[in-house]
Formats: sequence, C-alpha cells, structure tokens
Amino acid sequence: MKRYFVIDTPEQLKALSDPLRIRILTRIIVREATGKQLADEFQMSASKVHYHLRELENHGLAEIVRTEEKNGIIQKFYRAVAVDYVVSESLLPSGQWDSSMMQEVMANQLRIALARVYETDEQFFQVSPSEGGEVRPLIHGIWEVRASRQPLLEWKKKFRALMDELSDLEKTSTKVSPDDQSTDANELFFMTTIGFLTDVESFQVDKPGGPDGYQLHVDPATGEVTARQEKDDDTDHE
Repeated sequence: MKRYFVIDTPEQLKALSDPLRIRILTRIIVREATGKQLADEFQMSASKVHYHLRELENHGLAEIVRTEEKNGIIQKFYRAVAVDYVVSESLLPSGQWDSSMMQEVMANQLRIALARVYETDEQFFQVSPSEGGEVRPLIHGIWEVRASRQPLLEWKKKFRALMDELSDLEKTSTKVSPDDQSTDANELFFMTTIGFLTDVESFQVDKPGGPDGYQLHVDPATGEVTARQEKDDDTDHE
C-alpha cells in the first residue's frame, strides 16, 4: 500500500461520492476482504457490495491483492491502494468534497479507531507503569473549546506541523527484522483525530479551569492527567 493516493480526476472524486463506497474503502484500508466478507459485516447483499468494489477498482482506488479458491469458487480479496486519500488542488474548489462526504469520512475513521481499541490487548492501555514496568505512549481525551476562528486556524497549523513530526519518526526509525524481539523494535502507535466546528454544545461548563483546590498535571511521559492538591502559602513557607 502507498502512504498517499492523490485523487486527481473528477471521475475518481465522483466514485467516492457514495457514503457506502467511503465506508467500504475505509474498511479495506485496515485489512483485505472479499465482497462476501464485507457484505456479511455490513449486513447487505453481496451483489451490492461487489458493485461498489468494482467501481473502486475501476477508478484505481482499490485493487485485488490475491485470490483464493473455496468450494470451486474463486474469492477475490480487495485492499485499498493507500492509507490516505487526498484531493488534488486542480479539482478545487469546484470538485471539493461536499459536507456529507466529509461527515462519512470522519465517522468511518471513528469506527476504525473503535475497532482497534477493542482488538488491541488490554496491556497496552495501562496508564501508569507497574513497578519496574515500562512507560507506554498513551493519548486520550475529549475537548470542546470556545474560541475565535483565527486562533483556531493558527492552532491547527501548529497541530499539523506536530503530526508531520510524528510521521517523520517512521522515516528516521531503523529497519529491523520481524524476528527482532527487543522491547521497542517493531512498536506500532495508532492515533486518530477529528475536530470540527459545531453548533451543538455538549459540555455546558459554568466554571472553566481545574477543580477548586487542585491543579491538573499532565505527565509528559505517559499523558496521564492527575489532580494535585494546591498548597497554601503558610504550608509553602514552613
């Protein structure tokens, strides 16, 4: 699989205009699957899924990676051709993804993240290291921030730069053998993010900031958030 695939024709963009195709493509980014497997997973007819798979294949967005014979039937295993799909500037703004497509993309990213959470062994979700144990990079949280548009756009630029640094870690890592059993030789870090402006306020906070009498502390190593009790001035001068 490629890291990126550039959508540079109106036909490719149109092929992804169907929410079901986006869902199928997002699913086969994670792992290969046959039309029958996808139909069972999505609880719909195999003929409908096969039609959309062929459309994705015809426009170069997915491909058959292997075949397997079972009970005299040749099964075709499909896989996305890339992890990320980006739209060429030449198609914008007239070919820009509409809002419903972007909603579906975000929803499918969350479905993938939820599946990865539950299929990963619980040992990887240990927040604090046990005695003598190792520290694991772990990020979690939900934020709702009220702010002006321009500062949010400036923050987004910084966030994208930081994510570029994360991607660069893979470029600079040393290639190792699959047989290497050292602690961090082949570590995988999965992360998904979505963020958007909304007209629905989920968290109606009367008093922003930390809890009274406490300061929130984020461990830079683990990302764990803890509440530290504030000391009064008399205690500090003892």
